[in-house]
Amino acid sequence: HRPEKRRIGFFSFLKYWGRSGETFKRVMIGLLIFSLFNSSDAFLFLKAKDAGIGEYEIILAYIGYNLIYALISFPAGVLSDRLGKRKTMIAGLLIFSLTYAGFATMHSSEMLFFCFAAYGVYAALTEGISKAWVGEIADAGDRGVAQGFLRSTTSILSLLSGLLTGLIWTVFSPVAGMLVSAIGILFSVLFWVIFPPNVKA
Repeated sequence: HRPEKRRIGFFSFLKYWGRSGETFKRVMIGLLIFSLFNSSDAFLFLKAKDAGIGEYEIILAYIGYNLIYALISFPAGVLSDRLGKRKTMIAGLLIFSLTYAGFATMHSSEMLFFCFAAYGVYAALTEGISKAWVGEIADAGDRGVAQGFLRSTTSILSLLSGLLTGLIWTVFSPVAGMLVSAIGILFSVLFWVIFPPNVKA
């Protein structure tokens, strides 16, 4: 007996949404809103250049961001186990919003270092935890599919976010581009506050 081979289309991962549970949908909606306003880090570099900050300081600040991200990621994971994934993610997104508001008004290298340090804290509180959250709420037989759905959909929306930020940046101003991301992210927080997923969070 030869098992029947199933053809898997490029967008077949979208079918998972239909059979996923309510908890998964609520978690994903918040993450998708987040992805729609989470523009590329390249805009942070461009904003620093626009503020007249030199390339040397920008590189050092970004190295500092990566160091803080690496140092805080483990404690952030411990925190999420104690407080819950939702509360930890909300804390991270609030820091993101404040950080982008800081980038929007940035005028000195000292502020650049502070903003990138805060950005490292945000990354530690959200990046690995969002994947762990999805893995936790997905059914045992669908965890791989759920992770694929997460990465595929958020990547598509991140691309759209970059286009949206670039358009606002060009048509209006760099400050407007940063502030749209800072304000837009708060809709994820608002959604999870009004419609909390039905899990310990």
